[in-house]
Amino acid sequence: MMLPGDSPPPFIHPQLGTETARDGRTIYQSLPRPLASCAAIMQMCSVKNEGNVLFIWRAIRMEQERFSLEYIDYDDVDLVAALQAISIYILLRLSETNEEATNFDVPLTHTMLNVALLADQRIFRYGTLSDGRIPPWKDWILAESLRRSIILLFLVNLFFDILSSLPYDDCDAGSWLLDMALPSVRNLWKASSSVEWERKYIARSNDLSAGKELKYCDLLNSRARAGGALDSWLSQLDDFGTLVMAAASLTD
Repeated sequence: MMLPGDSPPPFIHPQLGTETARDGRTIYQSLPRPLASCAAIMQMCSVKNEGNVLFIWRAIRMEQERFSLEYIDYDDVDLVAALQAISIYILLRLSETNEEATNFDVPLTHTMLNVALLADQRIFRYGTLSDGRIPPWKDWILAESLRRSIILLFLVNLFFDILSSLPYDDCDAGSWLLDMALPSVRNLWKASSSVEWERKYIARSNDLSAGKELKYCDLLNSRARAGGALDSWLSQLDDFGTLVMAAASLTD
């Protein structure tokens, strides 16, 4: 995950942080700073041992503290990238057994929640499939990346109750998850150019029944599932959609 030569995890779009020409050619590509730092930390994790585990988690804590101080001033790309980096750190924390190294669970979770709340306030400017317009590809990538990152963290909370470490209840995580739009279908997420993406976006918009955007609660509604409302989405799952479907099946 995030190592050179590896595909990014399915909630991080490979075009995040790129600049493209009108014909879809990539002019340049560079990771947003939060993800670039995360990639460097992941390289250290690939050779983690008893001698460097404290150093690795000190680096992660420094990133968490930096996010906590700076996130309010981030542009939308860096804000989404920060949330994605925190998501990776939380996934690492779930498998880390060295309690001395990971003695900042509450600050990490608190920062994650603050970044997610601010990012969620910004997502609506980029439009949805049901609002009748075609957003720029880069805007869609940003909104979809944010949506997937938030869904991932809600699923982690669903199974590991990470928000219970906070001294207060900032949100009803369960209700928020139910109202989240489902991740995009595979061919939209995998589109390699703006031209290809726009063609598939229009086709997907036309597939939606009466402009309805499917939400996570639809996966838990057995009547809707039996009625075939989700057939098109289910037939085009990517790795992340498969994860979401599996989580819904376990909690249904």
